Amino acid sequence: SGSVESMAALLAVLTPRRNALSEAVRERGRFDSIGALATALHRDRATVSRDVKALADAGLLRVTEATPRGFGRSVEVSPVARRLTVVLAI
Repeated sequence: SGSVESMAALLAVLTPRRNALSEAVRERGRFDSIGALATALHRDRATVSRDVKALADAGLLRVTEATPRGFGRSVEVSPVARRLTVVLAI
């Protein structure tokens, strides 16, 4: 998992749509697939997949390989933490 090293980097990653996505995952606890998350958010699956990757790369979401159901790859999306704390050093 990654991390965000500056406030500018955090703001670049945590757009309003990605924040809403992250909140939905934290509230529910996990989603069994990107498709289920996209359906819950009424958003395009490809866009949600890109947003999940960006949030996972920043260490804000956890994406784990799930047991395959039929063809293709399946992943679970879960929160890294229930709360996000930002500490600013000025």
